[in-house]
Amino acid sequence: MAEPPREARKRIKGSPEESKPSFASAPPVARVTHKSSACVSCQRKRRRCDGAEDQPCTECLKLGVECIFDRDSDGRRKPQREKAKRDQILLNKLFDALKNWPSGKFSRLVAIIRHEAASIIVRPFDVSHYPPAVQRQQLDMANIPKQLCSPMIYLAEGAADPLSRAVLSLLADARGRIMRGESVRDLLSLDGIDLELYFRPRRPEDTHSVSTMACDLARTTRGYKTFPLQMNAIHSVGTFLRWLILPCVETWEMMNPLMRPLKAQVLTPHDSLYPDFIHIPQLRLAHLVYGRQLDAFTARPNWADCNWVLDHEACYEFDGRSAYPKRLSPAFIHHIEDIRNWSLHRSVLDVFPEIHQN
Repeated sequence: MAEPPREARKRIKGSPEESKPSFASAPPVARVTHKSSACVSCQRKRRRCDGAEDQPCTECLKLGVECIFDRDSDGRRKPQREKAKRDQILLNKLFDALKNWPSGKFSRLVAIIRHEAASIIVRPFDVSHYPPAVQRQQLDMANIPKQLCSPMIYLAEGAADPLSRAVLSLLADARGRIMRGESVRDLLSLDGIDLELYFRPRRPEDTHSVSTMACDLARTTRGYKTFPLQMNAIHSVGTFLRWLILPCVETWEMMNPLMRPLKAQVLTPHDSLYPDFIHIPQLRLAHLVYGRQLDAFTARPNWADCNWVLDHEACYEFDGRSAYPKRLSPAFIHHIEDIRNWSLHRSVLDVFPEIHQN
């Protein structure tokens, strides 16, 4: 009997698993590596980061620390940075070589470069749907400290809704009074937002200040229909208006951290101030960047809740000189400035799925 071939002998001696029919294997799948850019705090503590350079992450908001993104630590950008360095070295060598050219040829080349560069500078303003003046303002804002950048609401046709027109009028009046030498401390309520006008009617002798503006807006603006929300609006809107009238480091530090403008508010032109008054940063970002509509939920009286478990009387304090409450209590201010104490209605999460994921 003829001896079976060597390949057959291997199959006979092999294990049962080896004798099973083999199928054509699928082509190898490239390994996918998920990389993300996390803030410095989340990198140190090795936790998931849901923030961006123009939006602080949830953990930093909870801890009350500044959310900083170190672009140099992002490995995805390292090749681009190295390429930029190589290009810069080559560019320097090119300029050194051009300097040794005859003066006539070098002058003609410089003239051509300047002509082409001028046309390139104009092109970015043409491809966007924003007017050139707005785009130049966006470029200017990108290089200004965040404490000095106001939301971009000044379009050519002006603010569209009555709320924004009223606020812009108040801002112009307040800045004019400051230039005329009136007391900045009284006008900006630097000693604290005064609640008295919320609890009583306006009198002829009442002067306009940040406190009176905030109380009027809290009573009349849609979306503030529960007492805790109205008290939160007085503090949040009042501290925001104080900074909007006089943008500086001091008024920025006194502002409710949740109200501090995001880059989207500064760089995205919008014809209404109402989004800037929403105290949830993620809602402002989703509205301006993704076009989510705020009117879908702000008509609900319970669209947001700060979960204040104490009585309403614990929200404010008296100063002994007036029969009306004077200041918000430090405990209430500390409570509403903590994003962890806020909850949103389910309808809000349906319209803003990004918040539900966070």
